[in-house]
Amino acid sequence: MRTAYFLLFLAICIFYACSEPDKMEGPTPPSSSACSPFYTPPSGYFYGQQCIPDFNYRVHAFQFVTDDIGYALCGNNVGGRAEVIKTTDGGKTWIDFDLPWNQSPKSLFFKNELEGFVTVHDVTGCPPPNCLHKCVLYRTLDGGTTWRKFDYADLKGILHQIQLDASGTAYAMLTFEQNYTLMKSEDNGEKWDTLFASPDLLFKSIHFSFTLYEDAIYAGGRDGKILKISKEGELLNSIQTPEDFINDLKIIDEDNMFISGSGTLIKTTDGGLTWDEINDSSTRIIEFYDANTGIVLLSNRIGGGDVYLSYDILAATIDGGDTWETGPEYQNILIQFTNTRNRSNDRTQCFIDDKLFTLQKQ
Repeated sequence: MRTAYFLLFLAICIFYACSEPDKMEGPTPPSSSACSPFYTPPSGYFYGQQCIPDFNYRVHAFQFVTDDIGYALCGNNVGGRAEVIKTTDGGKTWIDFDLPWNQSPKSLFFKNELEGFVTVHDVTGCPPPNCLHKCVLYRTLDGGTTWRKFDYADLKGILHQIQLDASGTAYAMLTFEQNYTLMKSEDNGEKWDTLFASPDLLFKSIHFSFTLYEDAIYAGGRDGKILKISKEGELLNSIQTPEDFINDLKIIDEDNMFISGSGTLIKTTDGGLTWDEINDSSTRIIEFYDANTGIVLLSNRIGGGDVYLSYDILAATIDGGDTWETGPEYQNILIQFTNTRNRSNDRTQCFIDDKLFTLQKQ
């Protein structure tokens, strides 16, 4: 009998020893992906490159809050749902939080290493075509481990491109059908108030809706206008441009600005009274460091045939766009370009496809 009990006990031990343990909940361990050399910059710049792992994601927005700690808002290529990934070593490895959000990614902003915001397009229980009846934001206070959901009953639409000023006030563009409203929050996203609502506002490009500069907000408007708005919601100025819409706006100072628009790159040196075309190609601004020095990504030529091919180049200027130093051509990197972040006066980061690209002036 003792032998029988012993054999039964032994069999149970062997069974549990051989069984696969339960998977742990929470973020996946950090993982990395090898990067081959890619994107030769123009002379005067050198670059570093990191790749996100093969999570099958596309990066929609990203931000580094220190040299090592950064976050990226991604869309899953299977279904398009929002995902957040994090690096703590400057992009060498990334942690996937594997969040249970069945929603489309829209914007990301982090105040510091721990506190950040993500906005999404939530269509839960929303049959087409009325799929903007919710306004949803997620906030984390612990670096992305846990998230609190805000479902604003008094708002409809999507909050885009959250930005914070030096006082901690948050701003966002609320879009609902063809209505656009500049919103602000003074309590870390607990509630949002209307700052500026006007039929002159326009949100046509996912890349740009507004930017903060000193004590004012510069927002995209209809018919190529830039609306200068005070932080109290007063319209200070309406600056006319020759563009139909704005992809990127870089403000150097009150007089000097650069715009990539509907197929051209233009600049002003007199606060928008006059504008000069400095490139006639489809362009995305990576960075302008001053009124003379900058680097852009532009379409050099379009290939023929049934498959769309854009041959794109990195181009740099040191004379305000009068002349350009260019790198080699690459196929279709302009459409894979995500937003840029200026980490210092001479160091800029951007995502192209799944590659974190860091440009440094020499």
